[in-house]
Amino acid sequence: MRLTAFLPVILLLIHVVNPILQIHPGNVYAGYVQVNEEWIPAKPTNLTFNVGVKDNVLNVTVTLTFNHGGYRIGNVTQEASGSELRGYMDVSMWTGPSVQVITFKNVTYTFTGLKAGEYLFNLYINKDLSGQVKIKIEGNTVTLTTQQIQFTPLLTALTAILLVTVVAVIITAVKIAKSKKPT
Repeated sequence: MRLTAFLPVILLLIHVVNPILQIHPGNVYAGYVQVNEEWIPAKPTNLTFNVGVKDNVLNVTVTLTFNHGGYRIGNVTQEASGSELRGYMDVSMWTGPSVQVITFKNVTYTFTGLKAGEYLFNLYINKDLSGQVKIKIEGNTVTLTTQQIQFTPLLTALTAILLVTVVAVIITAVKIAKSKKPT
């Protein structure tokens, strides 16, 4: 089989993995990457929600996971409207050099005066809905009933890689089976 047969698969894989690596085609030149060193909008690779309540004060802590240290969080605000709680933030990535280590950053949203009941916390990153968590408050106990992350670029990339691997194994198995066929 020729390499050109795998070209569509390779292009699909690059398309899926590119948002995770955050490489921009406009910055790539013949074997090296030209870095424009600027802040650009970005998303974390993962989100985790932790909630706690004490004396009718609800704390929702969002842990953001980044693939390197060159990220910043800004414009952190919140709103409450009935049973909907909203947290907002802007996330930016530095396109210049940064420490190459998995980085975690926490943002805590504090809501006061909430009564017992069920609430929906929506997290918006760069104005896009990025995660939700349903919260049930009973006295001084809080329960997460459901948690949904709206984007999972790492999971998408791993799924694409797994799919390509499975296809390659199937193609190899078929070739081996054909070559062992008695003529």
